[in-house]
Amino acid sequence: MSQNGQPAFQNLRLEVLLHNHLEFALSTLGRYDEAIQHGKDSIRISDSFLAVDPTNNRALIDASNSSYHYASALHYRAEALHAKRDVTDAIAAYQRASTLCNVVLKTQPDNPIWNSEIVEIQFQLSVLLRKSGQAIASRKPRHKPMI
Repeated sequence: MSQNGQPAFQNLRLEVLLHNHLEFALSTLGRYDEAIQHGKDSIRISDSFLAVDPTNNRALIDASNSSYHYASALHYRAEALHAKRDVTDAIAAYQRASTLCNVVLKTQPDNPIWNSEIVEIQFQLSVLLRKSGQAIASRKPRHKPMI
């Protein structure tokens, strides 16, 4: 606990990670409603950090990861249950993850981890857009290619 009685930042970050892992595990088991609730909790916590300092790379990374994991859970449920609403929400969450990741890449353009993360996010988004029949707008990548 911090001096003012609030949980320490690191403890809350661990809670975000726990929600993300539970979300993945529950999605894999087909327990989509529970997974999505963990995704919402993860986003709520990580967004509270981002609200305090919107330029903090750690907060941006956590918020991007939370949005990505939430999108993945929605994506799983959409595929399993053919839920169109989940497709729309997953697309929005993938796009948010991409936007946040690109903010980090502006300050760390040569970071191989975040370059691979943006590729994964964009890939999953393109898969979902293709499956849903939505056109993918062609645009230049916002990051440097790793090659």
